[in-house]
Amino acid sequence: MQDAVPTERALLTLSGISKRYGGVRALEGVDFACERGRIHAVLGENGAGKSTLIKIIAGVVQPDAGSMRLVARALEHLQQDEIADLVIRHDIGETLGPFVGN
Repeated sequence: MQDAVPTERALLTLSGISKRYGGVRALEGVDFACERGRIHAVLGENGAGKSTLIKIIAGVVQPDAGSMRLVARALEHLQQDEIADLVIRHDIGETLGPFVGN
């Protein structure tokens, strides 16, 4: 198993993410970080919470606890379209910045 991505290099950082649906615990204390330029995968058995985690990252579902940061900016309480806009602006800036003087 590879060591966790240092926070200062992480593009996306999730810390202590939890989600319950009634009495069912879908996620409990999930920590996850993605480093720029690397490929990451979320693997697990049926019912392990993979879809719930991705929906939380996308802003479709709000976590019950925990925090999320994209390039050190907090994502909690942002709407789905605000998260998408932030991701697109970051990706376009990273991709086109050298060509448009950013």
